Order: sequence, then C-alpha cells, then structure tokens
Amino acid sequence: MNLSLIAALLIAAAVAIGIWRTTRADVSRRTVRVALQLAAGALIYLALFPPRVDERFAAETLVVLTPGATAEQIAKPPYGIATIALPGVAAASDVERVPDLGTALRRHPKAARLQIIGGGLP
Repeated sequence: MNLSLIAALLIAAAVAIGIWRTTRADVSRRTVRVALQLAAGALIYLALFPPRVDERFAAETLVVLTPGATAEQIAKPPYGIATIALPGVAAASDVERVPDLGTALRRHPKAARLQIIGGGLP
C-alpha cells in the first residue's frame, strides 16, 4: 500500500462517518451537508496529492528554432520558457534571435530541457 491509498482510505472513512452522523441526527438540509462532506473529502485528497501534469507541458523547456524548420513549425511553436531562433531561421519579430545556443542558455538559466525544431544543431 502506498501513501496516497492510505490517505484516500482514511479520508473516505472520515467522510463516511460524517455522513452517517449527519443522516442519524435530526438536522435540516441533510443533502447539502452530505454533498459538502463529499466535496470536502475530495478537495482534501486533491490538496494532498495533486493530479500529475501532462509531460508535454514543460515550463522549463527552451524551444530552439533551427534552420530547416517549416513555416508551420515556426508559426506555432510549442509552449516553453521562451522561443529562440538561431541564425538562418526566418521567424516572426516576437521570437528572440540569438547567435548560438550558448548565448540562449545564458539568457535563460532556468531552462532544464531543450526542444529543437528544424534541421537540428550544427
């Protein structure tokens, strides 16, 4: 058993006890209280174990446009910290141009991954 399963079981038990106590007591708005207990249990679990982010979304990725990139690839580059263009790429004016990859890495020190688009690095 892993930690997330144990936590889910404990949260489910707490929610079940809360629902049981709510249904046995003579209180108004039982349905609302039961729904809120279920929602609170789900939110507690999601706060403890947030869902995983899709691997294609990488905020630490530096997108590098190299010669040989098609017009479609240049027009819609994937998401990343920044999109840079090496010499020889006819990119839009909002794309940062750098003379070499070393300069790009110095300008963006948080880059942990590179996504090369085009013919590759010389």
